Amino acid sequence: MANLRGFVEYGKLECDDRAAEICFQAALSFAEHAGLPEGRFVGNALYDLLVYGVALKEYENRGFSPAIAVNSFVQNSWVTAQVTALKKMLEYGKTGGCVCE
Repeated sequence: MANLRGFVEYGKLECDDRAAEICFQAALSFAEHAGLPEGRFVGNALYDLLVYGVALKEYENRGFSPAIAVNSFVQNSWVTAQVTALKKMLEYGKTGGCVCE
């Protein structure tokens, strides 16, 4: 399950500073608002990767500069593909290790 410690390790960050925590929480909110409730993807590595990827993108883009905008399209395409795949899993009831009710 995605968590702050996992994000810090995934991103090879020095420590879990406040900026890392904010970016991680924002990524969880992003996933929820994209229709991917956290509790439905317990133990799903694809969900964890999406959350960590979005959080790291935000963490690395602190203090945004125009040079970063060039890579933005590629990053957003990756996020869109991940969200689509996870939504298909929800649609077919195969969320991998989820606690289904």
